Amino acid sequence: LEMIEQYVDEYSILVVAVLFLLILLYQEWLEISTNQNRVLLKLATKGPLSMMFILVGYLQATAFHQNPNVASYDWYTTLILLGLVFGLLGDLFLVFRDKTMFLLGLVAFLIGHIFYVVAFGYLFYAANESILEISDSLDVSSFIGVMIALILSYIIWTYFEPVLGEMRTPVLAYIMVITMMVVSTVLLLKIDEYEFSGRSLAFVGAFFFFVSDLFVAKNKFVGESFQNRYYNLPTYYLGQFLIAFSIGDFLINVVE
Repeated sequence: LEMIEQYVDEYSILVVAVLFLLILLYQEWLEISTNQNRVLLKLATKGPLSMMFILVGYLQATAFHQNPNVASYDWYTTLILLGLVFGLLGDLFLVFRDKTMFLLGLVAFLIGHIFYVVAFGYLFYAANESILEISDSLDVSSFIGVMIALILSYIIWTYFEPVLGEMRTPVLAYIMVITMMVVSTVLLLKIDEYEFSGRSLAFVGAFFFFVSDLFVAKNKFVGESFQNRYYNLPTYYLGQFLIAFSIGDFLINVVE
């Protein structure tokens, strides 16, 4: 009964999050239409909205924290929650339109992605005791998935590189790290020790996060438009919520 109530609470959060997202999209439309940066209104909407994916991750973790079998997964939970917190910080920084705040936002998201990479890598390592066993877990589909991610990242870099100017180095570092995040979830898909639902949530969440960043970069370096924000915000929040929900699915795997 407590577990059912817990999931109802979390899905109720999602309903509220959708409402906040619609309000945020409307504010973005007004900003583009009037060419006015509505900082306070966006902070009042984006801050609580981003706190919701942290709350979902926290609720996913606390639903299982009393089970002694979950202790070994504290690292995954902690790392994902830290990544979500830095996502919140990045969201708040990007509300402001000046260059310094954009760079701070980029750094915050970069740190968040590093936490995600380490978290996914920890799961991969925990399921395999040696390098040979890790290599034995992979197959042709893993190799193809990794190559697709690398090729897409290279294409994206060649598209944006001419317009980056002095932001070239930080953006390159960011692309490399987020690509590592996607690659780590591609490899995680082949680890059968974990529930497929958890592996899928991690992969799809990372993919949507990757897609959302394309529209952030396009809006910043190519040209501002409501269309970029229209695609960026839903894919970003979907990605973050899916990653947050992956906590519960991996912990369920341990409990069972």
